Amino acid sequence: MEKRWRFAQTGKSKSNKKAQVMGMPFQFIFAIILIAITIFVGFYIIRYFLRAAETANINSFVVNFQQNVEGVWQQHEEASKLLDLDFSKNFNYVCFVNRGNCNLKEGTIPSDLCSNTVPIWSNTNRDNMFLYPGGKAEAYKAKTAWHIKCGTRECLNVTKTICFPVEEGKVKIRLVKESGEPVKLAKP
Repeated sequence: MEKRWRFAQTGKSKSNKKAQVMGMPFQFIFAIILIAITIFVGFYIIRYFLRAAETANINSFVVNFQQNVEGVWQQHEEASKLLDLDFSKNFNYVCFVNRGNCNLKEGTIPSDLCSNTVPIWSNTNRDNMFLYPGGKAEAYKAKTAWHIKCGTRECLNVTKTICFPVEEGKVKIRLVKESGEPVKLAKP
């Protein structure tokens, strides 16, 4: 009699209720798994696009700088140009290194820049522009070191090692050309 009374109150049999309880958690677990996968894929895609944007930012800076150096170098008379280029906030300095004249007394050169232990030194001795701290650019599939030149000619004269700070995503560099000479770098 008691069993009939319970069935009459709920209107469902005990076995039907058990199947319903077992089905609900499976649906919730499946939904949670799908949501977690969607969030994971979303973060992965966002991270991919941020890295791609960073790579484009680094390469765009190098191309713009190269074009500006060539433009100043091709002028027939003396010229001076102040560059205010956009750059990544992930780097502290853009450095131009003269390996024979790396003087730390300048004050604007990081203390470990001139040693060969810094991961900016490339396999070639021709590279003259480096990003500091070294090794970060590789995380974005970009290079840390470049050889700035005009076609096949050396047009950038790095007489001494000089670093330009990255401030709020901007780098300010002055390019100076004297008649018949390669382009020199100066503080803005």
